[in-house]
Amino acid sequence: VFLVFAVMLLLYEIDKRINLTWHKHHHRHWMEGLVSYLFVLFLGPILVGASLFFSSYAMASELFNGLPVMEYAPILTPFALSGLGFAVLYYSVPLEKVRFISALKAGIIAAVLLEIIKYAMFSYIQYFPIYELIYGTLSILMLVMLWVYFAWIIVLLGASFCYCFDNKELIKLDK
Repeated sequence: VFLVFAVMLLLYEIDKRINLTWHKHHHRHWMEGLVSYLFVLFLGPILVGASLFFSSYAMASELFNGLPVMEYAPILTPFALSGLGFAVLYYSVPLEKVRFISALKAGIIAAVLLEIIKYAMFSYIQYFPIYELIYGTLSILMLVMLWVYFAWIIVLLGASFCYCFDNKELIKLDK
């Protein structure tokens, strides 16, 4: 129960911050917000599990083994899913009407940045074990918290990119 409540509060804050990017200070009706947050909370893991299943099935299947794209599938699949997930987030969360192409561009940028951060954190953990010598097993907790912080910065930065792509005319007029 506590975890569901914490996730609901997190989703509320994400909704609020992304809408502040579009300069919208009013919020959704509480019932509409509750339904959409529960939808994300329960459907999100199902979609992630389904995508993992289908990508694993495609990699294990004899039918797809001869395709040259299967060599790059472990790299491209998380990138494509992240980009599409960010695009849906940037398209559906703002209270403003957003063009899907703007959300897709911002989603791709956010996915690239997220993959860079994941690779950087993995490399840091692999090649610089000094934190483990100093902090022991708590070093992993500290690095995970740092990664979550950077991930949320990327989410909000992607929302800013989406706003800029969607409102090029307004930005040009401000100059």
